Amino acid sequence: MSLACLVVFMTQMATTIYLPSLPVVMRELGMTQSATELSISIFVVGAAVPVIFWGAAADRYGRRISLTLSLVLFIGTSLLLAWCRDANLLLVLRALQGIGAGGAAIIGRILVKDNWSGAELAKRLSVLSVAFITALGGGQFIGGLISYYLHWQVAFLVLAATGFVALLFSLTVPMAYAEPARISKGMAHA
Repeated sequence: MSLACLVVFMTQMATTIYLPSLPVVMRELGMTQSATELSISIFVVGAAVPVIFWGAAADRYGRRISLTLSLVLFIGTSLLLAWCRDANLLLVLRALQGIGAGGAAIIGRILVKDNWSGAELAKRLSVLSVAFITALGGGQFIGGLISYYLHWQVAFLVLAATGFVALLFSLTVPMAYAEPARISKGMAHA
């Protein structure tokens, strides 16, 4: 449950931690206001579009491999964003970061569904909602501090570090392997 909350918090924070820095990003990278705002939208679209793919990958190849891939993508793009000085590259990296974040978020929810059902599942999903809501305000607060005292790119280092902690934590949590139905189908053909 802690891993699922961390992943959901991290992925939502990837949007909100960056918001206070938008005017500085716009100025430093010579972007228009609409292009700068697009860096938020493109992240959200990147997170939403491949959700079905990530869910299918988690069923087919296992939760751990899929979560690891999504976190590595998230961490890698976050690190690249921390050194990004080009507006077009920023947009591409934000889309890729969104894809990694979307995968981590959906697999975090799948992990909860794997381990609980009924009323207990409803309670656990409520806890995930608290992590999501906390990231809305907490991410903006942290992002505001970063924007005021440091540099906007530090926010992406914070995200990369959070993703790395989630990746290390995920290695200690038992997770489901490939879908049993797929394995038995393969055995029937043998």
